[in-house]
Amino acid sequence: ILVVGAGPAGCTVARLLARRGYRVLLAGTPTPAARALANSLPPSTRKLLLQTDLLDLVEQVGVRTYGNSVWWGPRDGHEQSFSADQAAYGYHVDRAALDTRLLERCRREGVLVDTGVRVQQVSSAAAGVVARVLATGAEREIRARLAVDASGRAGVIAVPRGLRRYVPGARAQALIGVWRRTGGWRFRNDSHTLIETCDHGWAWSLPTDDETRHVGIMCDSASGGRTE
Repeated sequence: ILVVGAGPAGCTVARLLARRGYRVLLAGTPTPAARALANSLPPSTRKLLLQTDLLDLVEQVGVRTYGNSVWWGPRDGHEQSFSADQAAYGYHVDRAALDTRLLERCRREGVLVDTGVRVQQVSSAAAGVVARVLATGAEREIRARLAVDASGRAGVIAVPRGLRRYVPGARAQALIGVWRRTGGWRFRNDSHTLIETCDHGWAWSLPTDDETRHVGIMCDSASGGRTE
């Protein structure tokens, strides 16, 4: 089975299939560490992480979070705690750190991992599927019985089949960065995701350690060609 996409979804699918006795090739190009985002996982995801044997990895690389601090529209800032006694918590996870460990676990569990290829197209064949991939500047084919599209926004299989469609005029611009402050950030609750609206979008930040926060700003691209 060919799994397209080397992120958390692809790694999880590949591991589960390998455990069931399938020969699995995980193919994709991981996001470079310099462009990797941090993700915030709410408490509800812990059950899924436990069922897929990933909770220990998230505990290793993640920072526990107990809620959000929100300034939304005209409302004053307010805190949203997951529980009154902090018994419920989620995680802030640096994807660069998590994805590296996920790929290592895939290899240990028998998945054939090839992160040096970019899958360009997957088409039907008489005995399954055939994928056209680009590796070291040259094209080649990979034949498999089945293919799973875990390529996310790229939609390698989904987009050509009309299963994923882009809506004209609905695009937004995302500005991301990693900010560090020696000695910490002096927030009332350092574990919280901070969320705030602005004139043409919204912004958030979340911590991945005591001094580091990943920051993102979403801007409506239709609101103008300049971002200040």
